[in-house]
Amino acid sequence: MVETTSSAPSAKLKVVVPAGSQFTVVIPLFNKANFIGRAIASVKLQSSSDFRAVIIDDGSTDGSGDRALHAIGGDPRFELIRQDNAGVSSARNAGVLAARTDWVAFLDADDEWQPGFLAAIADVIDGSADLTMVSTAYVEDHPTDPVVNDWGYGTNGYVAFDYDFFGLWASYGGPPVWSSAVAVRRDAILSTGGFPVGISLGEDILCWMALLNTGRRAFIARLLATSHGDDSGSLTRAPSPRSVASHQHLVDAVARLEHPAAAAVRKHVNTSHCYMLMRTGDSSLLLRHLRTHFASVPLRTWIRSLLFAIGAERQRLFSRRPKAAPNRNA
Repeated sequence: MVETTSSAPSAKLKVVVPAGSQFTVVIPLFNKANFIGRAIASVKLQSSSDFRAVIIDDGSTDGSGDRALHAIGGDPRFELIRQDNAGVSSARNAGVLAARTDWVAFLDADDEWQPGFLAAIADVIDGSADLTMVSTAYVEDHPTDPVVNDWGYGTNGYVAFDYDFFGLWASYGGPPVWSSAVAVRRDAILSTGGFPVGISLGEDILCWMALLNTGRRAFIARLLATSHGDDSGSLTRAPSPRSVASHQHLVDAVARLEHPAAAAVRKHVNTSHCYMLMRTGDSSLLLRHLRTHFASVPLRTWIRSLLFAIGAERQRLFSRRPKAAPNRNA
């Protein structure tokens, strides 16, 4: 196990020559001390040991890096790189630059893989030299209602090559690639510039969209990854201005799409953006978004957004405190 430190931005990390194992596993880590051990354990349990793993501690303040070292336990296949906090895109990009393999697989620090994840992907890429992205089905482990994401292919192990990314997104409401259930060719992701830095929401989707033009893709219809992302309170907690601005990049990107399914994709993304803006309570920004993207917002979302905006304005109007009466005795 190797531990290194970088205070420089990820773009300045030294690019190493690919050699050795088939996969580099990149785990971005920021304040996930209670979960990083589970993620590392799932990598250690892979039926294929043909990998090296790079954990990028992105300036954690809760001891996540030390927890990672404990979980690594001296395993020489793992490397921990500590850097100043720069965001998840920077952390993933740093891992890609530090890779010494042709393929890079991503795993978020609070998620995990099934033991056959890397082996299944290896079986697919070994017979298809022109592939640049391979993803798998996964399950969202919500406590009361787990969600299986198989994009209509089932979970019987079928491998779909050159599937319609935007068509599946339009049909099922979300893109058929997830950041903890995908592997990409290192040279392909480097050619696109990697994950967009400074964007904290939708940055992975923008990356997958860019990779679509670099080569063939495949989807493995097996549940080989599990999302444990803690979304408690996410529907009621107001998103930050940075999150709203980040999601706006995704809105703008899909607005430029030229694809038969583009209209449906835009409706999915703009619906999400409207509900995000409702959660901020900013009715003026919501109304501006409706005006700008009026043709890409479903009617039901239009109605709910307008009702919210009117209600928010009325609430703001009636909650204003009256001006204090002048002091006549002054």
